[in-house]
Amino acid sequence: MSPPGALDFAAQRHPSLKRVEGLAEDPPLADASFSAIQLSVALHEFPRSDRERVLRSALRLLEPGGWLVLVDLHPAGPWLKLPQQLFCALFETDTATAMLEDDLPTELEQLGFSSVSQELLAGRALQRITATRPR
Repeated sequence: MSPPGALDFAAQRHPSLKRVEGLAEDPPLADASFSAIQLSVALHEFPRSDRERVLRSALRLLEPGGWLVLVDLHPAGPWLKLPQQLFCALFETDTATAMLEDDLPTELEQLGFSSVSQELLAGRALQRITATRPR
């Protein structure tokens, strides 16, 4: 289902929900309007410069003390390194490879997030990171 189709479907099933369309890099939403934001296996689809814009937007949208929770790619441990490389070569773009080269927790800290915590999952192939917007 295409994104607009998915939004139409959601609007039919939940007519009281407010529908907002925009780019993750610059969403048309008010500052400090969310207590939490989740990004699940999405950031690796963005080039580095756009990824930074997405994270800056998340920081802007979070209320002070609000949480960012993200799950995305991380360099796999020895047992999954080759399968991860094959998967990326066959099904991903160079943006995924770039994500594997970068230190996302440090990037979040440099952008102004605090209380950054990383947990490695699935043989180190995924990372779950939590961070907050400072109060």
